Amino acid sequence: MESTEQTARFTCTCGPSEETFRQIYLTAHKSWRIFWFIFAGAFLIYIGYHMTNRILWSLYAGEPLLTEPMFWLFIGELALVGFLTAWELTGPKRYAKKQLRRIAETYGGKDPIVRVSFCDDEMRIYNEASDSRMQMSYATIARCVETKTAFLLITQEKQFLSFPKDCFEGIDIPGVRAFFDAKCPNAKRNLKKADA
Repeated sequence: MESTEQTARFTCTCGPSEETFRQIYLTAHKSWRIFWFIFAGAFLIYIGYHMTNRILWSLYAGEPLLTEPMFWLFIGELALVGFLTAWELTGPKRYAKKQLRRIAETYGGKDPIVRVSFCDDEMRIYNEASDSRMQMSYATIARCVETKTAFLLITQEKQFLSFPKDCFEGIDIPGVRAFFDAKCPNAKRNLKKADA
């Protein structure tokens, strides 16, 4: 039987990092974040328009603005949207720290180093911390996403695999890009045409 070393085209050795989980969060929540920021922007325009009208009317009528119930309603809505927007902006970092805490608890504080061998027919994944091995077919990959720092592979079961660009051995980044483009026939690909 052929060994992993004989059949591997190239390898990637990496461990968990905050940047890895941040990129996973941003990729998984991309559609929701676009929707939220469009909604928040439109809502702020709406609030700004009506608050301006209220302020101008208060000045014209000589009525104290702070006694207007609608003014405080607008202030409350503005505070709520601001809080939710700030919560979403900090989402990637909160998610990353949560995942890193879980990993630390699972492996007793040790970083689980994972070595992935990319063969012609499958990926062979070895976790040094748990001494576990698994194989994964490229046909199960539903999406290939390239960010500035990593390649993300998302399976049909919504499992995320992240490979930092500086962890590949035996191949350059254009080669990795071309390999994933050729080996993941069922995947929706978002790969760059050239290095940034």
